[in-house]
Amino acid sequence: MADNLPRLIKWFETAEQASQTARAEAEQARDYYDGKQLSEEVRKALRKRKQPETWTNLIQRKVDYLCGLERQSRTDPKAWPRTAQHEQDAEAITDALRYVKADQNVDVKRSKVFQHMLVEGLGAAEVIVTRGRKGVIDPKVVDIDWDRVFFDPHSSKLDFSDAQYLGYVTWMDAAEAKAKWPEQKALIDQTVEKPTSSLADTYDDKPKWSYWADKARNRIRVVTCYYLEGDVWQRVVYTLAGELEPCGPSPWQDEDGKPECGLILQAAYRDRDNDPYGIVRNMIPIQDAVNKRESKALHLLTMRQVRVSPGAGMKANEIRAELARPDGVILAESGEVEVLNNQDMTAGHFQLLQEAKANLAAMGPNAAMQGKGNEDGSGRAILALQQGGMVEMAPLMDGLRHFTIRMYRQIFNRIRQFWTEERWVRVTDDEQNVRFVALNTTKGTLAMQKLADAVKAEEVPMEVARQYEQQIATDPSMGEPANLVAELDVDIDIDEVQETPSLQIEQFQTLTSMVQAGIPIPPEVLIEASNLRNKSKLLEMLKQAKEGQSQPNPMQQLQMAGEEAKVEKTRAEAVLTGAKAQNEMIRPQMDAMAAMSQPQPMGPMAA
Repeated sequence: MADNLPRLIKWFETAEQASQTARAEAEQARDYYDGKQLSEEVRKALRKRKQPETWTNLIQRKVDYLCGLERQSRTDPKAWPRTAQHEQDAEAITDALRYVKADQNVDVKRSKVFQHMLVEGLGAAEVIVTRGRKGVIDPKVVDIDWDRVFFDPHSSKLDFSDAQYLGYVTWMDAAEAKAKWPEQKALIDQTVEKPTSSLADTYDDKPKWSYWADKARNRIRVVTCYYLEGDVWQRVVYTLAGELEPCGPSPWQDEDGKPECGLILQAAYRDRDNDPYGIVRNMIPIQDAVNKRESKALHLLTMRQVRVSPGAGMKANEIRAELARPDGVILAESGEVEVLNNQDMTAGHFQLLQEAKANLAAMGPNAAMQGKGNEDGSGRAILALQQGGMVEMAPLMDGLRHFTIRMYRQIFNRIRQFWTEERWVRVTDDEQNVRFVALNTTKGTLAMQKLADAVKAEEVPMEVARQYEQQIATDPSMGEPANLVAELDVDIDIDEVQETPSLQIEQFQTLTSMVQAGIPIPPEVLIEASNLRNKSKLLEMLKQAKEGQSQPNPMQQLQMAGEEAKVEKTRAEAVLTGAKAQNEMIRPQMDAMAAMSQPQPMGPMAA
């Protein structure tokens, strides 16, 4: 729709113009995290007085600790059934979500989003699909840099759920754009020839946000925008000269089958101007104070104030240079040169330096949370010190959790929308054997797969497996559908991980000492109290083992029946063999008795 293009361009340029202040602050926050903390004016002043450029980057330590905490708390998604009949199907969805997580390296992308939330204040990702070489469609998670994202300036919520439009920018070579949209070559060439949207092309002092092309490098700006038209999310890809992908309902569907916005945004904080910001913004003034006090204290320690008598006959610069040298010599009479005491100023700057460092250390993760100080204390003592910092970080971690659940929900929506045919998903959570889970299949296919896995693991003999295969083939119920993704309705959650594990470790050590002392404690209790990564999997294995001991499954029953048949056959063969042997032993006796019972012929009579 050509008449829609001016509105789309105005939305984008308004959003970028309104966020100029926030973008400048975000760029400053990133520079401070990277250690670029001294302005050019300060550097010139330090070079002029021949003082080294020094700074102590305390901000990076804070951010890196929280990023490390996020990495330690990584967990797998879990699908929970909303109805009892979908309990087994929900396990298949859990396996599918974990397959996509491993395939798309979701953990690494989520960590990048979280770092952008901490530093610049805004993290973003888009959940779309990708088509493989064999035509297989899989969900795809794309992490988007904070400076590529734009949003409705009137939106004020942390998750941008009240935004009228959201989008992101992609700069690409014109040749690449023509290869991706070959039917839009004319529009791409027009954008390159007219790189700005301003009507007055003669002005050179254009703001950066008005440029849509880099003519020197032959690159163009491509905008992907999601916007609400009524209550329906629309999607369009455009550049200055026109639409590369026409406006229309978003191709991605939610759980109700309605178009949804594939772009997920999450802010750490937002101020009264609706600008997102992270934890670094409030640390910058204190970091400046630390750098300033350190530099000033160093300057006071290396330089001294001097009172010189005019009769000494020496110039001020000469005396200053000699005092700065360890072997300096001053040609003057006693009392003509006096070094003034500035220890009070030096002590004052050191005191202010310590206060600034203490203030920065009190923000967010404290020393105990970072494993510094009081390492020999008990778990409860360390936990008490950790609580303050963790309470302060709770809103950030809650926002990350909200982002993660929305991301996995959209992954599930893509699975439901595009996985419509039978699909086998590789599950790699088993460290010894890789297994596969079938989606959009039948109960018979699932039963055959379980039987094949049991035969592969040498849990069922081949002859018993053949009997079970016949039962599956003749059972009409095995043709019923199973694991139909489009019909499933599940809730998605992520396991909670205790961010302060000191008390948990202490409790686990207490339980293990009780076991060593001979106190019987069920293994489930020990696993639940531990900090193991695959706790739920271990508990499920224990449960299945107990159920298998009390109630054998049909395959086990068939196996037992087969073994009993073998025993009966052996017994019958033994009885038959014994009977034959006994028959062979008594046959000579029977033959002798039969011979004796026959009448004997009479001989000739005597004369």
